[in-house]
Amino acid sequence: MRIKYKGILGIISFLIFVTLVVGISYLFYEHNVAQNDYLVFVEDELSINYLNTNIIQDSAEYKFSITNTSNNEVYYEINLVKENNDSDLIYDLNCLETDINIKEATLTKDDLNSIVNKSIDPKETHNYRLKLTNNLTSVKIEVKKVETLTEYFAQTIIKNSDPTTLIKDSDDYGDTYYFKGNVLNNYVKLNDTLWRIVRINGDNTIRLVLDGVLEDANSYNSTNNDYEEFTITTIHNAIEAYFNIYLVNNPSIVNSKFCQENGKTNTLEKVIYNAYNRITINNIPTFNCLGTTYVSKFGLLSIDEVVFSLVNEDNNVSSYLINSDISNSWWTSSLALATDNNFIPFSISTKGEIETKNNGTEYLGVRPVINLSRNTLVEGTGTLNNPYILM
Repeated sequence: MRIKYKGILGIISFLIFVTLVVGISYLFYEHNVAQNDYLVFVEDELSINYLNTNIIQDSAEYKFSITNTSNNEVYYEINLVKENNDSDLIYDLNCLETDINIKEATLTKDDLNSIVNKSIDPKETHNYRLKLTNNLTSVKIEVKKVETLTEYFAQTIIKNSDPTTLIKDSDDYGDTYYFKGNVLNNYVKLNDTLWRIVRINGDNTIRLVLDGVLEDANSYNSTNNDYEEFTITTIHNAIEAYFNIYLVNNPSIVNSKFCQENGKTNTLEKVIYNAYNRITINNIPTFNCLGTTYVSKFGLLSIDEVVFSLVNEDNNVSSYLINSDISNSWWTSSLALATDNNFIPFSISTKGEIETKNNGTEYLGVRPVINLSRNTLVEGTGTLNNPYILM
């Protein structure tokens, strides 16, 4: 009997010991999870690993990975969920295994919170790095499996376009796709006006330019002073007035980064702005801003964007930007030259010629530029008779 009692005590002691070991191990594990903020979520075939945390509260770099554990292709989306909707978010996002390389993109307070809509192959892992540069609130990273990829405007454009007229390059955000030459399916209809798609920006927003010009011609600036800061020029004010009348209530139009290239070289006779040498001498256009930038819902095309759209010096009338209904030259945002008595922005002639001869106080055509949200949905085929219409 005593032996049996001792056996029972031994078993009880062993169980107590195992319980203590498991408990201590669990506490230690929980401590390490809390200390490292390491989170793993499983959603069907997706394993989502947040290597720092899924709650962003500062401007540090946050890493996370998404693994497809199945034998089938899976779709997912990445959302940034804010505690409040009072401010825009500026973020960098890149993925080593995909073509995502976004820099200083803006997720506006009016945008939906989805920043990535992607497919992942069987047994593949996508490793992401995310950084917010102006985080004023707590933001949650949220990865969700979706049944099908939502075809946002950027995907629709790529699917419907000829690769000889929609060409890949890079801008300050990442990969950009721009239209070149005689494009017949980049029309967008907004409020009974026609626009042309210039390019898919690197953050998947869509840049449009008015197919025609504003009813009234305008000077770039009414005086030969204070023209280097575009946001205080006469032409900026004209575009703003147009925007506030016809476009201000359109939620699909978002803030985007515009380039204000005011870098220059001073000589004894004149000022030569950097774009002048780059375009007229070296013929090296770029989508990367080499000056200062500003964020706005409207602006003008840069001379670089125009050059990318043209076919060649002898056949520019075939470019989609050259509209035969426009009867006068029109301004770009880029400055070319200046002297003590005048300044000369780049302008484009009715034949698509690049001009550096019109003083900025002269009256030329104005073609506003806007950007549509990356989450824009459309119907139509983009042709003149069936233009894209926002849904």
